[in-house]
Amino acid sequence: MTAADGPSPQALTSDLPRIGQGSLTERTTQALLEAILERRFPMDRLPNEPDLAEQMGVSRTTIRAALQSLDRLGVISRAPGRGTQRRPHIGPESMLL
Repeated sequence: MTAADGPSPQALTSDLPRIGQGSLTERTTQALLEAILERRFPMDRLPNEPDLAEQMGVSRTTIRAALQSLDRLGVISRAPGRGTQRRPHIGPESMLL
């Protein structure tokens, strides 16, 4: 290859940022956190696990793990019969992203 041929394909891609770093659960958790902080859920109530899984294109196992992470962080509360809700004190100003 000569200089006239241009840079090698490796040189073209070596400076590009990686997309989708982290596990699927981590990316799902981050997407849910952003949606919660942007108040995209009516009355701060999240859909049930099957509906979230379908909307986000991931398994219920992934949704469940993401919701458990958000619950441990204190972002949401979950209770049988009541569903999943954003905790009232959570807003963009209270989160370090």
